[in-house]
Amino acid sequence: MTVLEIYFIIIVFGYILQALVLILGLYKATYTPNTSNEPSVSVVVAARNEEQNIAVCLSSLVQSDYPREKFEIIVVNDHSTDATENIVQQFTQQYSFIKLIQAQHGNGNLQGKANAIAQGVDVSQSDIVMMTDADCTVHPQWVRRTTHYFAEDTGVVAGFTILNVRSWFSGMQSLDLAYILAIAVAAMGIHLPLSCIGNNFSFRRKAYNEVGGYRNIPFSVTEDFALFKAIMKKGKWQYRYPVEHETLVTSNPVDSVKDLYRQKRRWAVGGKEIQPLGVMLFIVGISMHSLMLIGFSLGIQSAMLLAGIAIKCACDYVLLYIPLKKIKREQQLKYFFLFQFYFILYVILLPLAVFFGGKVVWKGRKF
Repeated sequence: MTVLEIYFIIIVFGYILQALVLILGLYKATYTPNTSNEPSVSVVVAARNEEQNIAVCLSSLVQSDYPREKFEIIVVNDHSTDATENIVQQFTQQYSFIKLIQAQHGNGNLQGKANAIAQGVDVSQSDIVMMTDADCTVHPQWVRRTTHYFAEDTGVVAGFTILNVRSWFSGMQSLDLAYILAIAVAAMGIHLPLSCIGNNFSFRRKAYNEVGGYRNIPFSVTEDFALFKAIMKKGKWQYRYPVEHETLVTSNPVDSVKDLYRQKRRWAVGGKEIQPLGVMLFIVGISMHSLMLIGFSLGIQSAMLLAGIAIKCACDYVLLYIPLKKIKREQQLKYFFLFQFYFILYVILLPLAVFFGGKVVWKGRKF
């Protein structure tokens, strides 16, 4: 047995151990909801050139089964040059609890989407602030069920997001997102919080104010992750990441390989300061994927390599199946093997894109 084969066996066992810990985390990430909890809620939506999506988003939000006297929707028009503003105004005329504000140019830490969200939070009036994106739709019980997970000491409640699947390309993206969020949920379950996603992210106003809001948080191209880290760093607030159909948010996939590259790179650049657990997961993952891709040419025995690949796929499948079953989207697993090919390539190539890919591009802006 060669040194490389011994290393491969170690990595495979490391991948198994990692998967077992994450599976345990997924099962431990269960919380008892307080169904009597009914705080005031502000939903903040930052919208930049979203004429194709904003009406569908707002239509889903106004169907929320939450008391209107305790619920407001704040849409921040982030310098849109299309019909976004006009569409939102039509909703404000019909629903008094929807407010439209115009984002002012920011400075310092207030740039990009963080600037728009900060201004939305500034005008909001509720105890709990919930965020989603203009290209998302929410479950009618999204607001109510999310508030049920805010105990007195809870500062952050994250939620699961899935993509609309229209083709193999979007199916592959949806499983990719589900896998990332499964890791995030599992990490919270073992009390090592890694990250969350801003299109299904809620926080207590008091926790936001204590960190100084976005004005006091160093700018990041992943503003949701930056806020999450700042609140967690306080060490005062608890966090929850329920996975259930009622708290699910549905988003749209990107339409091209170019846009997918930009999205993945933005997430990776913003996540460079991730916790040690995330670094360990990445090291094991990139080692495993690299050896899977070039193992034959390096002389690893075929039977050993194929067994390792089968074990790796089995681990990934289980990590996806558990949350997808809870949100009633397990049918998306038909794209699993396509996702695996994509997963192997991007885990290897993404570090190069992070360090040599130039500026991050988002909504026509460069950072």
